[in-house]
Amino acid sequence: MAPPAQHRVLFRQGRKETLVRRSDLYGILGALALAVSMTTATMFVIDYLFDATVAWLTAGLLALLALWTWFGQPALDRSGALEHGGAGEERREGGSPHAQSSDGSPVSSRED
Repeated sequence: MAPPAQHRVLFRQGRKETLVRRSDLYGILGALALAVSMTTATMFVIDYLFDATVAWLTAGLLALLALWTWFGQPALDRSGALEHGGAGEERREGGSPHAQSSDGSPVSSRED
């Protein structure tokens, strides 16, 4: 809830970059907290129903799955490693390697 409130207070002061970075950080921290809470809740339920070993294995697999799908895979997509086999990505129009919309048309990188 902090980024919308901070946006209202700081946006007209030219602090857009600060707000975007802060919102990004809060989003990542929130996703990590959610992954930890999902993993521990699953571990407690499985431990109650079955055995501690099964609970730890299940929790470990769930944690790895969450980390991969929420952080690992997007990081590789961002670097272009998945699309081009690890090689660097060509620069497109606009100077950014990802300067295209979903339909393939160029997107300007100007700041509003």
